[in-house]
Amino acid sequence: MKDDEILQGLEKIAESLGMQLRYEKGDFAGGSCVLEGKHMLFIPSGLAPAQKTKVLARELAQMNLENIFIVPALREVIAVAVQTLELPEENSLVENISQETLN
Repeated sequence: MKDDEILQGLEKIAESLGMQLRYEKGDFAGGSCVLEGKHMLFIPSGLAPAQKTKVLARELAQMNLENIFIVPALREVIAVAVQTLELPEENSLVENISQETLN
C-alpha cells in the first residue's frame, strides 16, 4: 500500500471509532483529546503523508481495536507504530500547544 492509501485507511478506522480528525497548522506533535464530549484527533497539516500516518497509527494503537476488522496491512502499520514510536504522555498535545502559545 502507498502512504496515501494507508493514511486514508487509518482515517476511516478513526472515523468509525467516532473520532473527529482535524488537520491544523502549527508546531505540535499531534494527538487526541476529548473536547466537549467529542473525541478529537489533531494532526499537524504540514507533515508529509508518512508522518501523518505515524501520528494517526500511534493514536489508534491506544484504542481498543479488537472487535474491529482491520486489513492486515493497516493492522501491521499500527503494530509498528507501537514498537517504534514513544507513546505520548497523556497531556502532550496540551503541553505542546501551551508551549507554542508562550513562545
